[in-house]
Amino acid sequence: MSPVKARIGISLFFFTNGAIFTNIVPRLPEIKRDFLLGDSAYGFMIALISVGSLLAVSVTVQLLKRFGAINTGLCGTFLLCASAALIGWASNLIVLALAFASFGFLDAIVDSAQNVHGVRVEDYNDRSIMNSLHALWSLGAALGSLMGSACAGLGIGRGVHLSVVALALAIVAFFACKMAKIPEGFSVSSNQNPEQKLKFRLPRPVLVTLLALGVLAIAGVVIEDLGSGWSILYLIREVSAPIGIAGLGYTAIIGAQFVGRILGDLLIDKYGRRRILLVGGLAICVGGVLVVGLPTTWTVMLGYLFAGYGCATVVPTAYASAGRIPGLPEGFGITVASWMLRIGLLLNPPIVGLISQATSLRAAMSLMLVSGLVIVALAGKTRIQSVR
Repeated sequence: MSPVKARIGISLFFFTNGAIFTNIVPRLPEIKRDFLLGDSAYGFMIALISVGSLLAVSVTVQLLKRFGAINTGLCGTFLLCASAALIGWASNLIVLALAFASFGFLDAIVDSAQNVHGVRVEDYNDRSIMNSLHALWSLGAALGSLMGSACAGLGIGRGVHLSVVALALAIVAFFACKMAKIPEGFSVSSNQNPEQKLKFRLPRPVLVTLLALGVLAIAGVVIEDLGSGWSILYLIREVSAPIGIAGLGYTAIIGAQFVGRILGDLLIDKYGRRRILLVGGLAICVGGVLVVGLPTTWTVMLGYLFAGYGCATVVPTAYASAGRIPGLPEGFGITVASWMLRIGLLLNPPIVGLISQATSLRAAMSLMLVSGLVIVALAGKTRIQSVR
């Protein structure tokens, strides 16, 4: 149960979680085609993942309290992998809908569990590690996408593909959780008590801090969502970039984010979370100005790099801070932050679409600048967090 071994274990666990869904993503066009789904029906089907994840908040804290974060995360991963396989083998719309909803439900539970245990391992190591954990998640997501694309390109049936991948990732997760265990007597952070019962009414300062950290998480994930859903379209429509170049827009964002997360822990230990968050918010603002104010191919690409790097530490910092709010049961703060983040993921695409339709996509991309300003404004809410 050495700190280094625990860190390697929880890192592998984050990696497996990142790889599960992104193996499914390249097979989504096939699912749309095979089930004869129109655009609206397809959108509703994908939205079931978000609906399921929002419902998970009703049970997550109790599961964490009763079984512990690492056991909840492992069992949740086993069921999550089963849901992924079910998506591959689904033969009718009802089964497919249940599989998508259950996947979102279970993924939200696993996300909270891995971040709660990540905070504990961070304390056990007595140094910042949350950003590197999320970097491993990003790496797993990237490799999962490549695996899914390769299997689709080779014509491997999605049922076989997702079942084999699910089994492999479940095995890795099992050994990762074995490594990630820490001594039972190790105390939780910031005077939190895992046995404490949550009162119906939270003290106003605690509630304000918790909601602020949830908004901070939303502001961070908005950059990722703008990149995955709109960066290519923006480069093609507003900048007239060729498709080969436009496809690199999201790569710029996610690549810069990965670098920022790898460097984030070292910088946070040296300068503190608040300063790094302020720099990140300002970097996003610079990126937003370049993307919206100077729409040429290379200025937009540079803006994406600034935005990707700037958002790198935002979600890990929001989770780490929410996990250490004094006076809350262990896991409650992270669960609420994760729930709010997923609300942001559900609402952001239609908001961008409505703004774009009413004005222009260029105007809609100004949400990047808004996100940066929100992060700067809320950076002070992370002061309650301390690794020690």
